[in-house]
Amino acid sequence: MRKLFILLLLLCLSTVLFLTACTSIGGETNPEEVVDGYMEAFMADDLEKAMSYFAKDAVFHAVNVDSEYVGQERISNYVQFKMKQITGMETRNFVVDGNTVTWEASQERTTTPIEISYSAIVEDGKIAYLETNLILNDN
Repeated sequence: MRKLFILLLLLCLSTVLFLTACTSIGGETNPEEVVDGYMEAFMADDLEKAMSYFAKDAVFHAVNVDSEYVGQERISNYVQFKMKQITGMETRNFVVDGNTVTWEASQERTTTPIEISYSAIVEDGKIAYLETNLILNDN
């Protein structure tokens, strides 16, 4: 009887560990980890991986060009375009407030370098909303 109890206990423990591992593989739930993963994939020009961080019905709002892209297909087209344009990026000032992550970046581009602010809302381990805006200098 004791061996049966230990066997059942080990089976329950291994099931819990397996389910925990399955939910964490490729599906970060920490908002900062999700954003970091997206940014790393973006800078590596890995479109498929970058898009894996977006919810299917996500919204990408590029404020400075007054454009809004809804859904993975439209966002994917825009992200692919930006990957070709941005040659380097330095990020700074990451702030996490609940499920919202904000940060700034200096972008080296095929054209003029620019300063951009970002704001992302992460829900269920995916980016549900991402907004970018040009940072204007006072000069």
